[in-house]
Amino acid sequence: MIRGHSLGAALAAGGTFDDPSGPNRIALSSSGGPWCYQIIPRTDFTFNVNGTRTQEILIAKRVDTLGLVSGSLLARVHSRGSWSTSATLFVVAQPTSYSPDEPQIEFINTAAEVLTEQITNVSAVPTLLNVQLSTPIPPHIRVLLRHVQGITEGACVCSLSVELYGRSA
Repeated sequence: MIRGHSLGAALAAGGTFDDPSGPNRIALSSSGGPWCYQIIPRTDFTFNVNGTRTQEILIAKRVDTLGLVSGSLLARVHSRGSWSTSATLFVVAQPTSYSPDEPQIEFINTAAEVLTEQITNVSAVPTLLNVQLSTPIPPHIRVLLRHVQGITEGACVCSLSVELYGRSA
C-alpha cells in the first residue's frame, strides 16, 4: 500500500501514461503534491549485441509530467545474470513534447536527457539507482534502456523495475 493506494490494483485497471488521471499516475497523498508512476514492474531483459554497438529499448513513450516542479527516476536492479565485462546499461529519461496539430510527431531533446548510474558486470545486486530530473521539467518524458556492448561480446541478463517520482506545485 502507498498511503492508501494499492499500486498493483491501480495498474491492473489499465490506462495510459498520457492520461493524467490514469492508474499509472498515483497520488501519494490526498493533497495532490507527490506523484508516483510505475514505468515498468520487475521485468527480465536479455541484451545480446555483437560488436561495439548500442541498443536502446523504449519502455515508456509518453509519461505525463505536466505540472511537476521536481522529480526523480528510480531504477531497481533486482538481479544480474551473465554480463559481458565491457558492457554497460543505463536507464534514460528524455524530455519530449507533442504538438496538438501534429500529434504523431514526437519532439525529443536528447541534449537534456538524464541517465542513471551505469550498470556493469561489477555492479552490486540488488541495487537502487536514483537520479534527479533536470528542471524545468517538460510536459512529457520518455524512458528507455540504453545498452552499450563495449569491445567484449556476450549476452547481458538482468531484471529491472523503474519508477518516476514527482512533486507538483
